[in-house]
Amino acid sequence: MTKRKISAYIKLCRADRPFVSVPFAVTAMLLPNHCIPNLKIFILVIAAVYAAWFAGCVFNGITDINIDKNNPRTQTRPLASGELKIKEAVMLMIILGIIMILCTFIINWRYVFLLPFPVAICLFYSLSKRFTFLCHFILGIAEAIAPTGGWIVVNKKLSFEGFILSASVALWLIGIDLIYSSQDVEYDKGKNVHSIPLDFGIKPALVLSALCHITMIISLIILSFRMNLGIFFNIGTVVSAILLLIEHIIVSPDNLSKAGLAFDINQFISLVIMFFTILEVTA
Repeated sequence: MTKRKISAYIKLCRADRPFVSVPFAVTAMLLPNHCIPNLKIFILVIAAVYAAWFAGCVFNGITDINIDKNNPRTQTRPLASGELKIKEAVMLMIILGIIMILCTFIINWRYVFLLPFPVAICLFYSLSKRFTFLCHFILGIAEAIAPTGGWIVVNKKLSFEGFILSASVALWLIGIDLIYSSQDVEYDKGKNVHSIPLDFGIKPALVLSALCHITMIISLIILSFRMNLGIFFNIGTVVSAILLLIEHIIVSPDNLSKAGLAFDINQFISLVIMFFTILEVTA
């Protein structure tokens, strides 16, 4: 396999942007018992979440291939540009699916029977933009599955605190997706796709994005109070709030040229929360 082909596979499964909701799965495993869990379980959960995330990105690339081919922003993606064939993408998705199932089975074979629900949501997101502007919320729910799974594996159930963390992740992703999708409004017109920026306007979408991010920070504050978390977690929340503020300062309805930068900044928020949570439980 050539270096160029490997690079194409990496881009297809978005492994070049790996820090989305996965660090929140780590956070979810640390918080219930305020400690680092069993190393084997820890590694297996991360592997399962990454496999699921990568597979979802591959499926999204497959379903969006015709849209991506004609969009100047996305026409260089591996499938749209022809660097990879659909059969190669399908094979990669199958391999990633098998990894996810195997990791889940090793963690607890009973959890395998729960997989159809999160898998269905993840796959449904890729199709939902064809018929509903609620696709952003479906994406948020799909991404929130990562911390939900991490919390359940460690805590054996989803407590209210676990729900708050998952909700904050959903709000975080909805907020950035509203910003990111605003870039494609002009192109998406008449293409039989839906989004809040397209259906209701960019300005309302950015306002809703800001509200989602404000609510996310409020959720983290509530989580801190309910779990009696200390200074490190709260510092992480403050730093995240500052990063979110920067995101909303650099984009506006009249200038979306830095929407990609906002997305990159957004990735660091999950890392910030994870880093300060590690400090919180190990200090």
